[in-house]
Amino acid sequence: SAKQEPIVGALLPDPPAPRGHGPALVSESGLEVTNGNLKVVVDEKTGFLTATRVSDGVVLLRQTGLEWGATSTPKDRKGSVSAAVTFAGHAGEQVYGFGEHKNQKVQQMPYQKKFADSLYYGYSQGGDVSIPYYSSSLGYGFVWNSPSLGSVSVSESEIEWVSNATLGVDMWISTTPAHCDMKTNGTASRSYLLDLLHSYVDAVGHATPMPFWTTGFIQCKDRYRNQTQVLDVARGYVERGLPISMIVIGAY
Repeated sequence: SAKQEPIVGALLPDPPAPRGHGPALVSESGLEVTNGNLKVVVDEKTGFLTATRVSDGVVLLRQTGLEWGATSTPKDRKGSVSAAVTFAGHAGEQVYGFGEHKNQKVQQMPYQKKFADSLYYGYSQGGDVSIPYYSSSLGYGFVWNSPSLGSVSVSESEIEWVSNATLGVDMWISTTPAHCDMKTNGTASRSYLLDLLHSYVDAVGHATPMPFWTTGFIQCKDRYRNQTQVLDVARGYVERGLPISMIVIGAY
């Protein structure tokens, strides 16, 4: 059904350990959850959620719509539906993230993307990676944890996430700790973005540390004609006493 959680997703199976606060507090009705500095309230009539930062009462996200429909993919999992979730926008909001793109921008507002465009070389030229996560200048991080083709549109008037075929909708939201002052961009020692990214990697997994041999000088060229040419290059470094960690090999 549409209320099922995704079979697969970006989040780790076990939630991360709380950072400086106890377990989440759930109201008797189950419609209100407070986890650290984040409070989420679900409207009893509409089912829409509102996420608020406890320390200053700022509304971070306010859901305005949820639409289910028929799927638009030829081979989808049984029971799949399409889903569109909308949130109210905020004037002056800035967003960072969404993966790696060739738009030469760090701040991405406004932003529109069809996820499938990252898969096809004709659109991406091999240099476009979509990650359904962004950090907001309001002081929250958001993950669209519904792995499927679809789209995202973010503007100061509205935020919309769409899945073309899914068994349900799952979202992950984090915010800054209570001692963070958004008026001064965080704390005296760190930006609020660091706190948001720390929470993000705690939830989805930390990158594996790079092995030592990848951290030095890397020799690379477009193509090597044969093994002899590669060995000649390697011997040249050794004979000259030049340190080298890796040779990247391509062949015709």
